[in-house]
Amino acid sequence: MSDGYRFLVDNTTVQASPTIKTMLSTGDGGGFAEAESNTARLQIRGEVLEKVIEYLHFKTKYGAAADMDVPDFKNRIPPESALEL
Repeated sequence: MSDGYRFLVDNTTVQASPTIKTMLSTGDGGGFAEAESNTARLQIRGEVLEKVIEYLHFKTKYGAAADMDVPDFKNRIPPESALEL
């Protein structure tokens, strides 16, 4: 949750972020309280977190795509959010 926002994100998308993956991991390097509740509370604005999640989904979808025409993600970033991202 971030400034009133809540996001439900599938596990495959979450695994694309090493930081969030570690937070939610119960194995080596993990064991944080977030792993027990399966909830990560990040201290960033909701609109920014929404773009981060969108990027993680994009990375999951196109990350290993050698034979696809991959769209440019930076076209999805509003100029007013660029520095925060």
